[in-house]
Amino acid sequence: RGLQNDCPCYGNATNCLSIGNCVQEFPVNSNITWVHLIRHPLDTVISAFYYHTREVSPETWLHETKITDVAEWLIRMGIPIDLLEHIGALNAHHLSYRQFLLSLPASQGLLLEFLRSSIDLWQMARLYQRLMHLPNAIILRFESFQLSFAASAEEWLLRMPLPCTAKRTCLENVLDDVSKHCNMRHTGRSLTPRHEHVHEHNSTVRDSAAQMLMLVPFVRDQVCLLERILGYVSKQTEPAHC
Repeated sequence: RGLQNDCPCYGNATNCLSIGNCVQEFPVNSNITWVHLIRHPLDTVISAFYYHTREVSPETWLHETKITDVAEWLIRMGIPIDLLEHIGALNAHHLSYRQFLLSLPASQGLLLEFLRSSIDLWQMARLYQRLMHLPNAIILRFESFQLSFAASAEEWLLRMPLPCTAKRTCLENVLDDVSKHCNMRHTGRSLTPRHEHVHEHNSTVRDSAAQMLMLVPFVRDQVCLLERILGYVSKQTEPAHC
């Protein structure tokens, strides 16, 4: 969260916004099963924006990290400086990340969250490209868990290298724990989220936020690349689709 380490492998900014020239090795012949959860890039950013602008601040780093420190880090990671200058991120020396985020209009706040999230989005893409070819890797989509947590959890656990009885016991424990401690609702045998992710709570708000993001050429180019790499069909309509 907030400021993180340089991107993997070489720590070279030219690799942060791409999948090339960055090799991450994972043992193929081992007892380890790799589980990688991916999510649509736009939904990741929009969810982060509405989460970080909630009335009650959810994370301490939002208050503790200066926006200028975040901006300088993003520049080192390869984010275009002109986009950060456009929203004033380089000059708000006295503001924390959250204070600055709350001061922006929604379109610029979403852009800031996209720029901050883009490093992680590309790391997700790099991991996906590497793991999708491994026999001991399981790739899951966040959207499937939103539609039916129980069915997705069952599919995931059945693919794990565990005895059948252990899988069933584990599944029952997971569903029981989730229903008790998470904001979920029962629908027949399934559990579906009853959360505040904006695109689930109000699809119109989600689509409006996505359109604002996709009108920025840099964002549109990045999202279109990430969608193709991660196997997502573009959710956008004219004039801002891929």
